[in-house]
Amino acid sequence: MWAHVAAPVLGLGVTVAVIVEAARTTRWVGPAWLAAGLIALAAQRSGRRAHSA
Repeated sequence: MWAHVAAPVLGLGVTVAVIVEAARTTRWVGPAWLAAGLIALAAQRSGRRAHSA
């Protein structure tokens, strides 16, 4: 029963540890880079819809 919970909890622990130990600049650049990627993805997807319609 706990096998499906162990991996995500372990992954969360590692992620939190990495974020806590990261430099202050990294904590700002990482989310900004993620946001830029999501915006680019949204732009690509909206372009595909316009061409396929």
